[in-house]
Amino acid sequence: MNNRGWTKPPGFFGDFDIRTATWLQIFCFFFPMAWLENVLIPKTNLNLKRDISLGEMIRYIGLRMRIASVGGAFSTEDYWTTQEFDGEENACPYNFREYMSKTRFDNITSALTFTDVPKPAFIDRFWEVRQMIDEWNKNMAAVFYAGWVVCLDESMSIWHNRWTCPGWVFCPRKPHPFGNEYHTACCALCGILFVIELVQGKDYPAELGTPEFESEYGKTGGLLLRMLKSMFSSGRYIVLDSGFCVLKAIVGLFRRGLFSGALIKKRRYWPTLVPGDAIDRKFDGKAVGEVDAVSGILDNVDYKLFGMKEPDYVMKIMATGGVLQSDDSCKTAQRGNGATATSFQYTKPFDWHFRYRHAVDDHNNLRHAVPSLEGGLGLPRGGLFGSSLSCSLSRR
Repeated sequence: MNNRGWTKPPGFFGDFDIRTATWLQIFCFFFPMAWLENVLIPKTNLNLKRDISLGEMIRYIGLRMRIASVGGAFSTEDYWTTQEFDGEENACPYNFREYMSKTRFDNITSALTFTDVPKPAFIDRFWEVRQMIDEWNKNMAAVFYAGWVVCLDESMSIWHNRWTCPGWVFCPRKPHPFGNEYHTACCALCGILFVIELVQGKDYPAELGTPEFESEYGKTGGLLLRMLKSMFSSGRYIVLDSGFCVLKAIVGLFRRGLFSGALIKKRRYWPTLVPGDAIDRKFDGKAVGEVDAVSGILDNVDYKLFGMKEPDYVMKIMATGGVLQSDDSCKTAQRGNGATATSFQYTKPFDWHFRYRHAVDDHNNLRHAVPSLEGGLGLPRGGLFGSSLSCSLSRR
């Protein structure tokens, strides 16, 4: 079960060099410029008396980003004031009058149109943003390839007004609980986010049919397979949290050439085919840091349920890759303090989990760091356009 697949470091197709690129070049590389030029600009022009050019659209986006970078301390009107700067009475640090008139700025904002797909006859709350999300994902698949390990997790797109945001949710366990929830995948080696899928829940229109892969693998398996489709047969390893611990899902990934490991947690019950209580008993009397595994077969695929003794519980991971061995690359862990402290070295599945599980959270922290580019854009259609912009500019 030791994965011997993808070995290339993360990188970019073509001759793009992110180390020497300007911020504008980075934006134009990661953002779906074909969609911006062929959809956003032409459809927006239908609602304007004077057409907007590519350069003016880039300028408009730049002004939006500059406003967002201040963190919402000023009203939009403050950026076009005719008064001289004053640290007490007129403290807005920027003035945009020389770049674009306030009237033109407002006209573009009200005219923005994100799709050229006709409005469906049925109710689809996400009709206006589906094309934008699809084009962003396609562009990332065309320009970037991740390293050997990928982290997939949940994220939030900040938006506070539920009445102007299709699919708005309140997710109290998240640091930013208001807005759209979506699943994202990041390269765990470089932190670049490369695919997103909006959580639609009950708002998903039945008229669109069953989403791809869900008929065979269920909702969780279908989600994972759709998001990681561009990586099939690459032998990469996918780090998953307990929200994705569905054995049939990780088996589905393996059958398409991807190894994975998902943290196991008991909600009301243990996940299907996971004998959690029996595994706990198996570790009775073992020392902290000891490991063991239970083997199984599902759909002719071998899988392991790895366990590691913690001071007050047994940590468990379901996996189709990795072995219970350590090498010099594995972290050394310590549990307890003083005379009762215990040190041990993680084995591969647990080392990969602890080392790479924060990749998506780290990316979220970059996007949501105050001042938040995503939360401060103030654009319509929820924060999704803002998410695409900030994802296109977030890097380590």
